[in-house]
Amino acid sequence: MIERLLARLPRGARAAGLVGIILGLAAFWVALPPLKVRTPLLPAAIGLVAVALGAYAVSRGVKRIGWGAVVIGVAGIGLGYLATRSSIGNLDQVVVWSALFAAMLRYATPLTFAAMGGIFSERSGVTNIGLEGMLLSGAFFGILAADKLSSWPLGLVAAALSGGLFALVHAFFAIHLRADQIVGGFA
Repeated sequence: MIERLLARLPRGARAAGLVGIILGLAAFWVALPPLKVRTPLLPAAIGLVAVALGAYAVSRGVKRIGWGAVVIGVAGIGLGYLATRSSIGNLDQVVVWSALFAAMLRYATPLTFAAMGGIFSERSGVTNIGLEGMLLSGAFFGILAADKLSSWPLGLVAAALSGGLFALVHAFFAIHLRADQIVGGFA
């Protein structure tokens, strides 16, 4: 089993480019909490290795990954330098990993639900570009119903019903009237 996993690892110039991308990201990361390296030499050294690996990959014909490693290496050097010039107190306030992770979950969850809805919609043969709007309208009407009815469970029911009604309107135009699905989803 380990042999199969090792056989799938990239080799040669592609591997050098991928390692260059990782090192370019690491050039910036070493200057951030919890490591907080205060000298710009370490991010510069790591970034130069990333640029060198990217240049090697480009010279061997792996252009996309190679140029990506070069760009990320240069960006890692620049951002690492800027992070070493700021105070540790500012970095501790700005880069709070738990807050960044919580924000990522908060902002990515609705997009994930819309993407899953898009997958189901595409599999059924209907192109629905209004999924985010349906989610937002469901959220609006759910909050409105929860406020007016003083009941969160009824607000959740209202959110599901309003999202479903908007989907029904889109389905009516797309399937029964055979309207353009992009225009119907946009409207």
